[in-house]
Amino acid sequence: LGVFVPPHALRLPPEPITRWGHFWCDVTVNGLDTVRVPMDVVQFMRPKTKRFRHWQQQQRQQLESSR
Repeated sequence: LGVFVPPHALRLPPEPITRWGHFWCDVTVNGLDTVRVPMDVVQFMRPKTKRFRHWQQQQRQQLESSR
């Protein structure tokens, strides 16, 4: 689930994020309620690279299933 939040509604953890991983952040909804939302920090991968890796994985699976 990809959620887009305006910067003024997002509160990140107080400690600096210096590594990939799973973090929690607070999001203010309609200026009233604040909810805690999980956030994954991952390495950016260009869409073309992502499609290529997915294609490679499909090729490997087809090769294994044909054996």
